[in-house]
Amino acid sequence: MPQDRKTTHKLFESAAVRPEQPVFSLYGIGGLYNYGCEAIVRGTTRMLREVYPNARVRYFSPRARDDVRQVADLGIEVVQLRAGRRSMLLRVLNRVARTLCIPFDSTRENYGVVLDGTDVLVSIGGDIYTIPAYLRLRRRYPYFNKLVRIGELAQERGISEMVVGASVGPFGDWMPAVNYYSNHLCDVDLICCRERRSMTYLESIGVSNNVCLLPDPAFFVEDEGAGNGWVHAEYLGVNLSPLSLREINGAVSDADILRLAMLVQCLMDQVSMPALLVPHVLSPNPGDNDSVFLRRVYNAMDDFHRGRAKVIEPTGFLDAKRQLRRCCLVVAARMHCAVNAMCEGVPTILLSYSQKAQGMCEFVYGSDRWALPLTEADEKLPGKLVELQGESTKVHEQLVARILDIRSTLKTTSGFKQLEHVLLSQKTNSARQ
Repeated sequence: MPQDRKTTHKLFESAAVRPEQPVFSLYGIGGLYNYGCEAIVRGTTRMLREVYPNARVRYFSPRARDDVRQVADLGIEVVQLRAGRRSMLLRVLNRVARTLCIPFDSTRENYGVVLDGTDVLVSIGGDIYTIPAYLRLRRRYPYFNKLVRIGELAQERGISEMVVGASVGPFGDWMPAVNYYSNHLCDVDLICCRERRSMTYLESIGVSNNVCLLPDPAFFVEDEGAGNGWVHAEYLGVNLSPLSLREINGAVSDADILRLAMLVQCLMDQVSMPALLVPHVLSPNPGDNDSVFLRRVYNAMDDFHRGRAKVIEPTGFLDAKRQLRRCCLVVAARMHCAVNAMCEGVPTILLSYSQKAQGMCEFVYGSDRWALPLTEADEKLPGKLVELQGESTKVHEQLVARILDIRSTLKTTSGFKQLEHVLLSQKTNSARQ
């Protein structure tokens, strides 16, 4: 395991020699059909422009034509990711390497398109550096990550790299995988973790001096029309996702759907509320589409409960925010759906399938009391939801105060000061050349 590297930077000596319009390239997410990813793009852009108001922000997407409409109001460039050269031999080698658990990159993406003209590579996403739980149960498992590869190429070019809005790890017990990630992460200029559990894990694998705590960018995405309508809310908001089950079990079965349908019915009965089923990811892949998944759950409910529930389809993160305001309580498997609800003062239980939910719960609530492992939901969630309902007014008031504190103190936090220090330390692309 590597020794942690103390990253040092030479600050620009005066504002006059700072780049007026540095180029920040956001890379790492699959598209803004995931409204949490949309929130990360929006919030990260805001953070970067707190340091450089005139920064040129480029977001690289495999679905640029769709995504450009989603963030048209941000004034950023949405650039289409392009595939690299993929001969039949490379395809075969990649399959063999994955089977043998060798981190071989078959140039699935053209990294040069991202790095050309870039001053700072900003790796964004949620679980962008992790190994799914079902894989970690194996003695050996594949662990190649394109974020590691593009980071290595950025370092070769002298381009700085930052990680923003991330939960990091775990990588399991197989040391080749652990060392693969820790070696790379030690060389990243700054890793901005959104919760302390990731920081603790990074320290356990020898990465600490280039790590800071910085709130998830989603906390800084606000809706101008927001008001405190929580006292008039009438629904139980429920977000469930196929990803959470796949992360745990590797698949989703019909039995899972029926079990979750019965759970939603039980929750509705326990709190005596109609249910609003809220998707937060509308992926083109049905296997990762919350709306498709929630409709299967809805269709498996009995007639009585179906008559008191509905599946909605928000058009984006901000629209989901408006829909969540209609809820008195929320249960969410997607962490950014939970963050979205908590930012609106809605008492929320985070259903966890990875460490990020517990960490985020601790960050917002001060403890993990309102987080629950998804594997324990059938047994414990109804009682916990009733408990939250009994304290909902107090929890609502605490959330309103906590979110205000997170937003108002951003620029005074040590994490933001470290972010600012790194950003102001970078040479422009033209200066490197």
